[in-house]
Amino acid sequence: MRSGVVAAGVLMMIVGGALVVFIPTKEQTPFTEIGGVGILVHQVIGAGMAFLGFLVFIAGLAASPPGEKAAHIITYGPSTPQPTPPAPEVLVICPECGARVPSRSKFCPECGKKLEPKQGTKTA
Repeated sequence: MRSGVVAAGVLMMIVGGALVVFIPTKEQTPFTEIGGVGILVHQVIGAGMAFLGFLVFIAGLAASPPGEKAAHIITYGPSTPQPTPPAPEVLVICPECGARVPSRSKFCPECGKKLEPKQGTKTA
């Protein structure tokens, strides 16, 4: 692919240069017609084609060679949504054994005592 783009750019530069250099002759003025189109038009088209060929040539050189990975796109910020961290768990102390127990527990996992919610606290 790369060599084809480079070759196309070189070919466009050659054809554009030929339109600029070889079409006009010394005895013709810029407005003498060749095939119904003025020489000045041929020169403008040729110069534009040569310039476009140069750009294609440079793009072909800048393209990644076969077998080489293309440049990586740099992204700023997370690519996937990050999960929100869980809220910290509230712990209570078992009145029987003193173990730390999650507040939503109904029984102590250490001693098995039934935990009663305190007055004025909500239970889920």
